[in-house]
Amino acid sequence: MDCESNKEIFLLTANMGNASASVAEAGALIGIELANGREPVCVGGLLQGKVYLQVNNEKVAAQSLALRLHGHEKTCVVQRVEEGGEGGRGVGRTTYHYHYGGAALLKFEAIIAQFPTGELTQGRYEYPFMLSIPPGLPGTQGEYREKQDSFSVKYHVEVELIHPPVRNVRIFNTVEVFLSQPATGPPVPSTVPPLVAPMMFCCCIPQGTAQLTANVDNTSVVMGESFNLDYGIQNMSRLKVDYLEVKLIQTVSGKVSETNFFGPQSYSFETPQDLCKLSFSASEIPGSRALEKGEVYRSVPGQDDALKRVAIKVPICRPTYTGISGSVSHVLLLLLQPVGCTIGIYMEIPMRIYASRLMFQHMVPSVQVPLQRPADWRAQNTGSQPMATGTVIGI
Repeated sequence: MDCESNKEIFLLTANMGNASASVAEAGALIGIELANGREPVCVGGLLQGKVYLQVNNEKVAAQSLALRLHGHEKTCVVQRVEEGGEGGRGVGRTTYHYHYGGAALLKFEAIIAQFPTGELTQGRYEYPFMLSIPPGLPGTQGEYREKQDSFSVKYHVEVELIHPPVRNVRIFNTVEVFLSQPATGPPVPSTVPPLVAPMMFCCCIPQGTAQLTANVDNTSVVMGESFNLDYGIQNMSRLKVDYLEVKLIQTVSGKVSETNFFGPQSYSFETPQDLCKLSFSASEIPGSRALEKGEVYRSVPGQDDALKRVAIKVPICRPTYTGISGSVSHVLLLLLQPVGCTIGIYMEIPMRIYASRLMFQHMVPSVQVPLQRPADWRAQNTGSQPMATGTVIGI
């Protein structure tokens, strides 16, 4: 791409109110390039990049070059209000009200270059940097959608050429960066004890009890990896078992608090999703045989404790997170269903799911203006130094 078309790409980085300033008004164009590209950066690690600055005018007023890293939660809750027809008759209608909220996770600014003379002359400049990411931040996840129930965690790097105000012209650019929270520590086995519950016929007639046992060898799993579920029952009733259903469920929730004419108000949403689902017939469930009429249950050591193992792979989803304006939770739900008009037995095992690089392959980072440097680009201040020469900036 030639230099003239490149100027058009950079043009949007010079904003004046809501309208784009001309190249002459801005006097300079700016861009950001991240060394990792679309790859995520682990929290606690280093984010490397370069700032590219092109001064078009003979001279441009410049005081410093500011680098910012912003992190935030964003939430939208859709409130649905059902309204009846006129006089309580006829077809009603549904109106929608949208409530927006969020929370700041990180606000950081550092000066990566200063200009003592108060100006920059015409030319091209590069400023490499390495930013130290705090270890306690949550990872990137989700997509924020206006007028839809949604919750997201996003991070952006912004660079701005600080100069005396000139008709509110800003020379800046912004690019999204993906952060990932790595899984740490050894496997975490489940601690949910066996569940003994009544086996009810027609919802109210007890037919004995059943014990449902389920053990997970690791409840802290990375997307794309598998965990083992050992399951079995002790059927101490006369009801036959129909099936055992196992579901890995993800629930995304969001909340927004507002104050209006009626005082403080709170709005929320909760969206469950089945990530995977397995079903086992009675013949596949150890200990499912029902008692015969007049038979008394007798425990058989070794036989009653027998469990069957199945491997469950975690698909690409969202990482587990409890935030300020929203959360993402995961649970392994087991339903033991007897035959007939009966009440099933439920067991829940909390899970924690971590992000993997596979998740980020389906995400595209947003950018204020795409960086497209001309092929003959060469900085006059650094000799095109590599990004690794930048000074480490701690937060």
